[in-house]
Amino acid sequence: MPRYSKKSSVFNKEILLENIVGIICAMSIIVALIVSSLWLTRSPQDMILHTNKPLNEPKKEQTLQASSVSNDEIEKIYEQRRAELAAKKAAEEAAIEAERKRIEAEKEKIRQEKQRIVEEKRKAEAEKKRKAEAEKKRKAEAEKKRKAEAEKKRKAEAEKKRKAEAERQRIQNELAAEIALRKKDAAIEKYSVAIADKIRNRWEMPRGLPENLSVKLSIIISASGAVKRASPLPLPKNPDWALTFTKGPITLNLP
Repeated sequence: MPRYSKKSSVFNKEILLENIVGIICAMSIIVALIVSSLWLTRSPQDMILHTNKPLNEPKKEQTLQASSVSNDEIEKIYEQRRAELAAKKAAEEAAIEAERKRIEAEKEKIRQEKQRIVEEKRKAEAEKKRKAEAEKKRKAEAEKKRKAEAEKKRKAEAEKKRKAEAERQRIQNELAAEIALRKKDAAIEKYSVAIADKIRNRWEMPRGLPENLSVKLSIIISASGAVKRASPLPLPKNPDWALTFTKGPITLNLP
């Protein structure tokens, strides 16, 4: 990620600069050790002569001055100088070792920092992937739920519509049946009156009977409506309605 790269770049530049300085110091210490080693390989006399030699003094005076120094003094000076150089060498070696350890520690620090950055990046990518998968799963579940609710709503609306249509059809059928029944009843009433009127008009009372007598007449009408002198009797054109008059006898009360 960008914030990790920028931080790592700055950190690496600082470590690189420190390492360059450390390398320069180490090289300086190594050169000093080499010079010290060369110094230790010189004889005591050379060291004394080199130490006490003036810049412009004649060779004769140098020889006399060197001869006047005893061997014990020379050895003592040599041992002292050697001890100083040895201590200096030990200090320089310790400094080199300390610098080496510091550089190793810096390298380890850099390695750990890189490892930390890599681990953080890995965790960030894993978290990003986890969130993406969770979001994908959430959307899929939401879409599944939406479709299920839409299907449930569609079925409910279809069932409601079906029931409404069935109820409408039932009411329509009942209304049609009621209208048809009313028409049939009206027709039967109408034709019953017409049939009775036509039969009365053709009816002749037998002679010699009292006038206050009445007769109950039971007749059967054929499908053509024939009843002797009253034929043809009026019948409904609807076959179902006509059955009311032709399927059995009808009874009339005549005066």
